[in-house]
Formats: sequence, structure tokens, C-alpha cells
Amino acid sequence: MSEHSDQIQLAHWLNQRRNERGGKLLWTHFPAGYQRTKAGAIAAMRAGTLRGMPDVLIFDVPSYLTCNGIYIELKTGSGHASKAQTECHKRLEAAGWIGVVATLGTAIDWLRTLGIGA
Repeated sequence: MSEHSDQIQLAHWLNQRRNERGGKLLWTHFPAGYQRTKAGAIAAMRAGTLRGMPDVLIFDVPSYLTCNGIYIELKTGSGHASKAQTECHKRLEAAGWIGVVATLGTAIDWLRTLGIGA
């Protein structure tokens, strides 16, 4: 499996949860990691794209969680966060977000422990 195919599966899972909640699960995929030309990458950075932003940002969190949002950084089996990703995760956590760097299955299991999905 590739990280892209895992992202598609996670998107499907999150959209199912949104449907179960009557549309009340605001989330997005942050597509900064897709291959692009050097000029395209420079243009994206100039327009405000942040290096290291996680793959998924969830803005609607259950009220019993004491956080401002949830982030997920998807990785395949042996993948790990880059230095830019780790720095971005630290900044999000300082702003009250919680998150995980994980494979697809682990990320879904973690979201379930938070009460997002059955």
C-alpha cells in the first residue's frame, strides 16, 4: 500500500463518520506532499503553504475532548515524520491540538478511542 491509497481509505472512513453525524465532522486533507515542479512548490510556499503540515486536520472534535483540533500524519509501515513535520506537530500541540503519526489502521483505531467512529 502507498501513503496515497491509505489517505483515500482514511478519507472514505472519515466521510462515513461525517455522514453518521449528519454532516457534523469538519475535516480536510492537506495535500502539500504531492509531487510537483520546483516552480510549483515555490509558488505554493509563497502563497502560504506550510512545510510539515499533517495529512489530515479535524476541526470538529467531541466536546469531551480538551483540545482545539486533531491532526493525523499518515505513514506506511516503516515511515517516520520528517524534521519539518515534527516541528509543525510541536507547533500544533502548543496551540492545543492532539495528533498521531501512524499507519492507517493505527490512526483509525486511535480515532475510535477518541470517540470518532464506532
